[in-house]
Order: sequence, then C-alpha cells, then structure tokens
Amino acid sequence: MIKRLYLPPVLLPLLIVPILVWAFLFSDAFDIHLHDTYFVIGPYFLTGLLGAIVLFETAVYLVTRSFRQWRVLQYIHVYTLFFFILTCFFAFFFESKAGVHGGNQLPKRYFVDYSTWSDSAFWWGRIVLISFFAMTLGHVAFVTNVIAGFFRGKKAPL
Repeated sequence: MIKRLYLPPVLLPLLIVPILVWAFLFSDAFDIHLHDTYFVIGPYFLTGLLGAIVLFETAVYLVTRSFRQWRVLQYIHVYTLFFFILTCFFAFFFESKAGVHGGNQLPKRYFVDYSTWSDSAFWWGRIVLISFFAMTLGHVAFVTNVIAGFFRGKKAPL
C-alpha cells in the first residue's frame, strides 16, 4: 500500500525559507524607471516581507491546530502559496539573469526596432498573473478554513 504524501501546513516555512535565502543571496536590486525618477529596491526588503507573511500564517496554523479545519483547504493554501513563490522566483530572478535585453531590463519604449524584444517577458507576466490569482484563491481558502474552524469547534480529545 502506497502511503499518501503527508505535508502538514506547519512545514510551510521549511519549504519557502530556502527559496527566500536563495533570492536574497543571489539577486540584484530591482531598478524601477519612472518618467524622471529612478528607484532601486533591494531584494532583502521583499524577501523579509514575504518571510514575515509566511511566518504569520504558520503561527496561525500552529495556534488553530486544535480546531476542526478542513485538511483539503490547508493543502490548497500551502501549495498555491508555494507555487506562487516558485513562479515569482523563476520569473523575476532567472529571467533577469538570462538577460532578455542583454542584461538590462529596459522598457520596450527604449528600443527603436524592437528586434531584441523578447516575447518571454510577455509570457512570464501571464504566468505570474495566473499564479497570483491561484495564490489569492489559496488565501481565501486559508481565511475560510480558519473562520470555519472557529465555528466548528475544537477537536475531540484522543
């Protein structure tokens, strides 16, 4: 008999922390070109914010583990969040390293003939958008599960 894959939601940081550490150590700063302003955002702020959100959700799972929650909704939340973080990791860090425009992610308006413009940026944008909606669905499942767990009450003692 094959055992089913058991992944408790408490293990969520163990899956996501290596990705965040990789993103922090091996990424450049984000350059945002506006009309006459130039912003540089370091990746450690973004990874720190994402890590805080993940740790908060894990704390909620730890505090409410004695309530009767639906395991399916927990798995939907965990896997959609993991899928979104992996998608963003591949899209923003690997695509910029590959150098769609020779390493500098210049906007399309700076190109004269658009011969070096790649369609991969367009597809990565769609993939990230789809994974963002999946992550939003997972977070709706998370909130629904926690609220339903409060209404359903505590688990019976073993």
